[in-house]
Amino acid sequence: MHERLQTNKAKRLKKLRSSTVEPVIGTLVNFLAMKRVNTRGIIQANKCLLMAAVAYNVKKLLNWKDNNRKTNVKEMEIKIKKFVFELLCYYHHLLIIMQRSIQT
Repeated sequence: MHERLQTNKAKRLKKLRSSTVEPVIGTLVNFLAMKRVNTRGIIQANKCLLMAAVAYNVKKLLNWKDNNRKTNVKEMEIKIKKFVFELLCYYHHLLIIMQRSIQT
């Protein structure tokens, strides 16, 4: 295993993971209280993690500012509501897929 991690491909994958996934996991653990999942079963744990991901993405969206153009508050609220709805639909779809894969 140690030898496989020394290849160029493994080093690229580790660098990519450390720049994309690890900061999100660190934020969830340190700031959103996800050190422990207080549910029983893999399906319930998946639901908790998906909702934490939704919270993380919504938080990032609310902190995002577009300095290039001026938008009014109503337009931004509509965009946020649409984005949150699409995000919840996406995570619900993922949850259904995971439940089907666990049951089979």
